[in-house]
Formats: sequence, C-alpha cells, structure tokens
Amino acid sequence: MKRKGKYSKWSFFSSPTSPNQAPNSMVKLQQLLGSIRVPKTQKRTPKTAGMRSIYRRLEIRVLGLENDMGLDKSVEFYEEFLDEELLYKKLVCKLIAKSLAPYVAGVCRSKKAEISSELATQGLSVLTSGLEVITVDKAVEFSYEELSTATNDFSLANKIGQGGFGSVYYAELRGQKAAIKKMDMRASKEFLAELRVLTRVHHLNLVCLLGYCVKGSHFLVYEYVENGNLSHHLHGSGPSERDPLPWSIRVQIALDSARGLEYIHEYTVPIFIHCDIKSDNILIDKNFNGKVADFGLTRLTEVGSRSRVLGTFGYMPPEYAQYGEVSPKVDVYAFGVVLYELISAKKAIIRANDAAGEPKGLISLFDEFLSQANPKDELVKMIDPRLGDNYPLDSVMKMAQLAKSCTNVDPQQRPSMRSIVVALMNLSSSSEK
Repeated sequence: MKRKGKYSKWSFFSSPTSPNQAPNSMVKLQQLLGSIRVPKTQKRTPKTAGMRSIYRRLEIRVLGLENDMGLDKSVEFYEEFLDEELLYKKLVCKLIAKSLAPYVAGVCRSKKAEISSELATQGLSVLTSGLEVITVDKAVEFSYEELSTATNDFSLANKIGQGGFGSVYYAELRGQKAAIKKMDMRASKEFLAELRVLTRVHHLNLVCLLGYCVKGSHFLVYEYVENGNLSHHLHGSGPSERDPLPWSIRVQIALDSARGLEYIHEYTVPIFIHCDIKSDNILIDKNFNGKVADFGLTRLTEVGSRSRVLGTFGYMPPEYAQYGEVSPKVDVYAFGVVLYELISAKKAIIRANDAAGEPKGLISLFDEFLSQANPKDELVKMIDPRLGDNYPLDSVMKMAQLAKSCTNVDPQQRPSMRSIVVALMNLSSSSEK
C-alpha cells in the first residue's frame, strides 16, 4: 500500500469495490480511522505510537472485512489487538478502541446474518463470542434450565472437579451420563478453542463433546468418563484412594493417549496442537481406556509459528517456554513427561522436603538415573513402589528410553506421535505375554 503526504495515510480499498458500495458501518469505520491519523513528523511518544499502531492494524482489517474469506482472519486479529494492544497502550488506546468496536462489531453482525441464513438450510447454526464466529451443529445446544436442573442448580454435591478455567459437574442429560464444565466468562477463548476442535474432531481416544450452552455463562457438556484422570490414579490426588494401575494398563493408557494425539497431529485437516498435555488431561473410562481431554489451549497453527506461552510448568519444552515456538513436538515433549509419570507415579515437578530445597523436574531426575553405567539397576529405584515386583523390567526400560527421546532438548530429535504409537504397540504386545 502506498503512503501519501506527510500522514501515515493508507488506501482503504485494494479491491475494485468503492467506499460508496461498502456497508454503512464500514464507511463510518473509515471516517473514524481517518480521524486518528498521526503526522509522521510528530514526536514519537507512547501515545502517538499507540495511535499509529491502532491505525495501521485496524485499517488493514478493513481490507479483510471486504470479503467472506477475510472475515475470520480479521476478527481473530482484532481480538488479539484487544487482548494485547489495549493492555499495553492503556487509556488512550482503550478509548479509541471502545469507539471503534461498535462499527467493527456491526460489520461482523451483518456478516453473521448472511452466514446464518445460508447455514440454516444445512441444519447448522452460528455461535459467536466477542467477535469470533464459528459454526456448530444445532443438535448439541442445551438450555441453561436443562443444565441447571441436571446438576441440582450446580450444587457442591454434583461438583466432581475444578480446573484453571472453571468447575466440572456430574449430570444425567437426556438419559446419558455427562460432565458439565462451567467456565469462567473470561475464558471465552478457551471455550471457543474447545468447541472449534471437538465439533470437528471425533476419535475413540479423544473425549467426546455432547453439547454446549452460552446462556448465563459458558458451558461445555462432555461424555462422563467414569474413572477420573490419570493424575488421580498415579498421585493419589483424587477424592478417594485408588488401587495402583497394573503395568499392562499403564502401557495401554499411554498407547490410547498417543493414538488420540497422533490423530490430531496427522489425520485432521487442519492439524491441531494440544499444548497442555499432562496426566490431569488424560481421562480413563470404565474399561481403563485413555482419552485426551481439555482442548482449551489447543492451537490451530503451522509448524514454526510463535504463540503466547500458556501451559503447565514441568511439561513445557524449552523452545515453547522460552520463545513460544509451537509445533507438534510441543505435545511430544509433554507426552514424554507423562510416560515418566506412568513409570514412577511421581509428579512432573517434585517439591523438596524442606523449605530451603529447590524443586526438581522429573525429566532431570530420570536423566540422572538413565545416564548411569547400569541404567536398569538405577531405574528400579524410580519405579512406582506400589507395583511391587509385578512388572517386566525390560518393558519399563523401553518406556523410559522412549520418554527420554520424547523429552530431547532439540525438537527435531524427538519422534513423531506416529512413531510413538508404533513403539507403544510393540511394548503393549510384549507386556501382555
């Protein structure tokens, strides 16, 4: 785009469409953008820098809003602007954005109406949160009254879990057992991320989404998975003491989880990256099959892209924790930590017994033992004592070696989830003998 005069002025329309043909809200947006231009000769201050940044970003978004294909990208960019730019530039930017928001939202509403009309014939509906628009199957929408009745008005007696983004309640809906996640209203991005993934992706080893509700709060309704999560079984953090998982079951849960991750990494279009794999997010059903859950931080991204760092300490690889670099190998690294947990029943971060001691990562602890001259002998010290002698040491050693390759500092040296599935299939068959 070409700049004109002494102002940072950009042409508003790169397409043949003229401003006269644009929606009324678009014209108003143009006028408002024109009013916040800052002369290039004016001294650079946080205020002028913020106004220039807003001007450039939102004017480029105007171009995107000219066509359907550009809408999603435009909205996504504007949401990012609201989250990060406003907080950084504070009052000046906040006031400008507040005045712009009705016009941008107006464009989105008119676009939503067009999409809704088209999708109605296909049995689909449009769901929005903020400025994002996604499509979901009408059949999965629950009323607030239905959820409230099924949970006894979200009583403590029905509460079965608490997470970073909200509480989980047990319910029986339409003749089926369900788990209802009541999410914090501030967690709209996480709510939409889960909807985006679980309405597109269906696999035996991924938790099944039954429906949603957006009245009063954000609600996600899942299949009820009877045996809780893997962390409860390994670390005794559940509501009651559980029997230790036999070694063969641990291998099977690892294989099931790997298959779920392999599916979203290799076979979905587009691919997804979970970004928060941990023992808390692997559920176990009544037959002790593993299911990957909690897609609130899932990224729809290309390999090598960068993102704001969100996840769980102890499971994040260096390239993600330090630089925000996202790839499927982020999930591979975290999965390696889960394999170490399955072997040892220790948490990803081991707290020191005394206040002066520093916490230690499970990865570094295993690295110490596996680097010894006789790693098998040392590995025995790390195996969950509740297993007694009921495990094949060769099988445990192979899982430890697989975990070590998964947690390699160099992401290029980590195996793919497809390779991990093959390795665990071999391990599973040998463990059953």
